[in-house]
Amino acid sequence: MICSPAMIAAKLSAVPLAAGGFWASFANAVDWLTQPQIFISLAALVFLLMLLLYRRWTKPVLAGFLFAAFCVFYFGSILDKNFRATVTKPDNVPITMMVLGVMFFVWLAFRRA
Repeated sequence: MICSPAMIAAKLSAVPLAAGGFWASFANAVDWLTQPQIFISLAALVFLLMLLLYRRWTKPVLAGFLFAAFCVFYFGSILDKNFRATVTKPDNVPITMMVLGVMFFVWLAFRRA
């Protein structure tokens, strides 16, 4: 099932505020977005846009903003004890470094294209 941006926005606005407040609601929205049928559709859309709009998102200011936003969400997620327990395991630390390295080299390759 491919979801349109309008469907995603409608579903996100329908996510009720959880009893835990804003952050619990945010976690619920992320859980909803990462369902396989939604996540694969979004990933395909982002990949297509990445290929079509590479001259825009590779500009250093925008790329820096995207990288900073990723870091805020990724490293901010360490506040969740379950995520922190998974990410800080010794065999997962190199994966975090690899994710950051892949992001940089994908940007560099598209920037030079």
